[in-house]
Order: sequence, then structure tokens, then C-alpha cells
Amino acid sequence: MQRKTSVTPTLSMIGERLRLLVDGLTNFQKCSSGSEQPEKVREILDRIRRNQQEEIENYVSTLKEHGWIDSSGNFTVSVSKLIEEAQKGLSSNNHLFLYCLSKLMAYLSGEYLSNSFFFSTYHGTAYLDDTVYEEVYKKPEQFAFVIFDYHN
Repeated sequence: MQRKTSVTPTLSMIGERLRLLVDGLTNFQKCSSGSEQPEKVREILDRIRRNQQEEIENYVSTLKEHGWIDSSGNFTVSVSKLIEEAQKGLSSNNHLFLYCLSKLMAYLSGEYLSNSFFFSTYHGTAYLDDTVYEEVYKKPEQFAFVIFDYHN
């Protein structure tokens, strides 16, 4: 018996997160850097961090539902199983889970994705890890947000 799995996050959730982020950036009001509105930089930074964490949690949740991650957060799927499933391509019932695993790894490795909501050219990462977060949060006047349109 095949288990039904919903793809999370839903498009409406992604749309809502993107709307909130764009609203925050739009209301940045002609500000070219955090030196003019440091609190706004921190607010946007917090939004980005929440959005990224939700994305990661959704991928982990989907992988847990399928049994590829156990309740302790450890991977339970072997490399040989991943290769086997990848060889099946789209005909595999596990294609969604391979996709979730690849997106999770992309997030954690700092690869820019269209739903990363962030990229630091200075640090060369799209993942808002603790080091990047703290540096921007403590010195917002040294950073600026730039809106750009990117689709992958």
C-alpha cells in the first residue's frame, strides 16, 4: 500500500512568505544600506531566518514521514538506496524524497535557491547561518539588501 504524501510547503505558504519578505523590503523606503534603517535590516534578517528555517523543517518533516530520517534526526537511508532510487528516475515512488533531500542539502551547503530569500555576496552563501546572521545583526550599517528576480 502506497502512502499519500503532501508536498510541503504549499505554494500558498511560499507565496505568503515571499509576500511578507517583499513587503519588508519594499517598506525599506529608499534605503541603500542599514546605516539609515538598522532596525529594518534586523527585521528583514529575522524574517529571512524564519523563512529559511521553515523551508528546512518542511524538507526534514517530509523525509521523516517517509522514514529517511528517524525521530532522533539521523538519516536512515543508505547511499546505495539513494543511488538505486536515482537510477529509477521519475518512475521512482521516491522521487519527491530525493528532491527534498537534494533541496535540504542545497540549503545547508549555502547554494542559492529561488526560495532562499537571501544571498550574501560577502560571505558567498545563501544560508543564513549563525555566523552570517550575527555579523549582519550586529553591524547592519555595513550591509544592504538588494532586490533581484531569480528563478531556477
